[in-house]
Amino acid sequence: MSGTNLVLTETMDMDQASVREEGLQEEGRRHPKLLVWDEDGSCHEGRTPGIGNTTMFVESTWMAPVGSEVTMSVVPREGDAVGQELVTGTVVWHCPLGDEFKNQAGFGVLLQRHRPQGLGPDITDGSKEAA
Repeated sequence: MSGTNLVLTETMDMDQASVREEGLQEEGRRHPKLLVWDEDGSCHEGRTPGIGNTTMFVESTWMAPVGSEVTMSVVPREGDAVGQELVTGTVVWHCPLGDEFKNQAGFGVLLQRHRPQGLGPDITDGSKEAA
């Protein structure tokens, strides 16, 4: 009897893990997609679960070094405005794995200044213009 309970418990754990993973995938689709440029002008993709007044968290498998400056732009969803404004910030911390806030791996950014549209990275090819 205890062997049967062990199998049922393992099956329940696997089912719960599958549900959590599906939930995280669905949540990722809802989070706005970002384009993130590093100091060298290389473009990387990420998502953000939220943007605060002075900080934001970027979910990404690419980790910008702490202390480095990044430039970010929200990629419009279907039906959203075509142009999105750019923001720069400094990477202040890493989250290499999921954490207690249910963030995926990524990094925290302290936002510095807001740039008007048209300055900074060219959304089409990912290159950075001289400001």
